[in-house]
Amino acid sequence: MDAKGMWQGTWRTAVRVGVALAVVSLLDRRSRRRRDERARARPREAVQRGGDDPSDDELVERVCSQVRVPPGVEVVAVEGAVVLFGRIARDALEQLLARVADVDGVSVIENRLTAIDAPVQRR
Repeated sequence: MDAKGMWQGTWRTAVRVGVALAVVSLLDRRSRRRRDERARARPREAVQRGGDDPSDDELVERVCSQVRVPPGVEVVAVEGAVVLFGRIARDALEQLLARVADVDGVSVIENRLTAIDAPVQRR
């Protein structure tokens, strides 16, 4: 790979992470309030055993290990929110979102996926 191609890949990743940070910072206050209310409502045992608030890296690892993430879909976690990027077949979108929502520790999902009618063509 030449230097130009390497920097383009790095640049794309940096832009995606930047977009994820911007999206999370713009999340609705009500969603954050609900998440805080759920945290306060947790039983004492959950808090004593460490709770179910994994780090962002642990959250990404959980999602990727428990959900079959299609090629072309990137999973990022920022401040406890899972952000999904990429292209996905329209008929698989809702199923993916539902499965990610079922993963322990996921409280907010930001859907930045592009639904397409045809399968993604790999180059």
